[in-house]
Amino acid sequence: MQFDVFISYASHDKAIADATCAALEGAGIRCWMAPRDILPGADWGEAIMNALDKCRAMVLIFSSNANSSPQIRREIERVVGRGVPVIPVRIEDTAPTKAMAYFMGPVHWLDALTPPLEQHLHRLAESLKSLIEMEAAKPAHDAPLVQPEPATPAQAAAPVTAVAATPGSVVRPLLRWQLLTMRTAVLIATAIGGVLTVATVVFKVFGWLPVTAALTFISYWLVFRNLTAQLSIAKIAALSCGLIWAYLAIWNAAVPDIGLVVIEGTAAACLLYVATELARMK
Repeated sequence: MQFDVFISYASHDKAIADATCAALEGAGIRCWMAPRDILPGADWGEAIMNALDKCRAMVLIFSSNANSSPQIRREIERVVGRGVPVIPVRIEDTAPTKAMAYFMGPVHWLDALTPPLEQHLHRLAESLKSLIEMEAAKPAHDAPLVQPEPATPAQAAAPVTAVAATPGSVVRPLLRWQLLTMRTAVLIATAIGGVLTVATVVFKVFGWLPVTAALTFISYWLVFRNLTAQLSIAKIAALSCGLIWAYLAIWNAAVPDIGLVVIEGTAAACLLYVATELARMK
């Protein structure tokens, strides 16, 4: 059987898995799911392993049942090890276990908590079409699109909203170098904000203290909580902070204070770069 997407789900969530499969196949995306596609008399485990080794993408129906399932964890480990992209569809408000977060940390999620389910499945189908086309065009020697990496302590302790995409959104997974580059850019902006916050206290320029402190805090928060989470909020935060830094740079250019213009302009450039990259992920 030729197919593109492996649907992973807990048996208690079969109704939603069936609805997902029907929606995807209605959009022309070929799916494999157990037990529907296991031939009578075939070995169950062998059939699943063969399907995992042939799929181009995995859709995970994520719930409390799936979260605690060793079988689903093994399925995810198998496809992530092959570099196959995974899109989790979150149907319950539950946080991933540490074992699950290990593999799902760098992956973006589809939050399907808000009804109707059909609108989320439509977005899922559109995203998968693009993803499958990318996978088909990718040379065999390309780096994996999704690579496992341990969740940071902040990610492991964060509530589920810190690892779920904005309701109704599906985004392509981040490559590791992209995430590292964006985090580095925001860390630079955070460091600049911290230095200027201290400077406002030392030089008693308290009028700027709330602004620089807020910019520093938001930038720090972006690095550790939101670059791989609520994408719409992350974009707005990065764009807003970048524009504020740009305004401060322009204001100091009129004074003029070249030193402040350079460092504030650097912070603005870093955050506006991150906002642009996040905007291109749709």
